Amino acid sequence: QALSNTAWAFATASHAVPALFSGIEAEVVARLRAEGGVAPEAAFKPQELSNLAWAFATAGHEAPELLDAIARAARQRLSEF
Repeated sequence: QALSNTAWAFATASHAVPALFSGIEAEVVARLRAEGGVAPEAAFKPQELSNLAWAFATAGHEAPELLDAIARAARQRLSEF
């Protein structure tokens, strides 16, 4: 949740920090790739995935790999949204 909240806060403040967004992107993509093997409580919640997508779009930070990973995770868990 902290990654999602951080991205959301910076996007809401219109404070562009490309290095921060790139770091969040890399971490989230890595976690989403590993999500199949982690405990459910460690997985991203639907709200967190939505907030991340919104934050990156609002900040104008291009992150196609992140958005693709979020889309895959969402497709697998649409009933939770």
